[in-house]
Amino acid sequence: KVVFNLREFYPGIIHDKAYLPKIARNVIAVLMEKYLKSSLKKYNAVFTVTDDTDNRLEKWGIKNHYVIKNFPVVSSRFTLSKEEYLSRKNVLGYIGTVYWISCQKEVLKALAELPDIKYYVAGVIEEGYVDVLETFPNWKNVDFAGPFKKEEISTVFSKMTISNTLRDFSRTGSPNGSFGVLKIFESMEAGLPVLLSDVKCYREIVEKYNCGICVDPHNSQQIKEAIQYLVENKEMAYQMGQNGRRAVLEEYNWESQAKLYIEVLTNI
Repeated sequence: KVVFNLREFYPGIIHDKAYLPKIARNVIAVLMEKYLKSSLKKYNAVFTVTDDTDNRLEKWGIKNHYVIKNFPVVSSRFTLSKEEYLSRKNVLGYIGTVYWISCQKEVLKALAELPDIKYYVAGVIEEGYVDVLETFPNWKNVDFAGPFKKEEISTVFSKMTISNTLRDFSRTGSPNGSFGVLKIFESMEAGLPVLLSDVKCYREIVEKYNCGICVDPHNSQQIKEAIQYLVENKEMAYQMGQNGRRAVLEEYNWESQAKLYIEVLTNI
């Protein structure tokens, strides 16, 4: 008995792989889609993390497909008092792989007009992207920490006041956003207000919990204004972070998904 975790829609993200020759990307994406259409029918279950991908599987005639959202295992390691948050320096943070689709160019443009806001990045940079980022004068001012261990994540978050999770989902195969971007929910769990891409998935979260601000990831002016608002209204930003933490504790946690996961595996 075999299940398949289709965490990303591979044909969609292949188009963004700059290390592949442009002429080859379309060919590889088409071949990948054909392969998935035939091979996924052989599995006992297919798990996805987005409704967009799940809808594709339905159209392809895949029978046993389920949306299992990539939420964090709630931990007691994240605590953040109002006093501590207000005393922190104003730092926009980004964790995880710095993808080509993470709209760092627009973020750097926004930060160029906000010289008092520091930018902290902890992770690795996708191949070839650093050459692009280094063309921006303020990239040299970025506090780039490099990769970190999982047990260090609370320390990483303690250096931030805002979490940047922007991504161009039009280039991923999940245009409405994804529940598979774990850093969003980890940031919320850590009590940080989040800067989110303005797509359906995240608009609904923000409308329900008021835990961050959605912006067009390609609009540096919107990004600048969102960062500026959170910095100038720091008590409000703290409350957004606490709203996000409550959202994770109540809804966006692995326990809420594990029941379905275990049920499917047990039935298989």
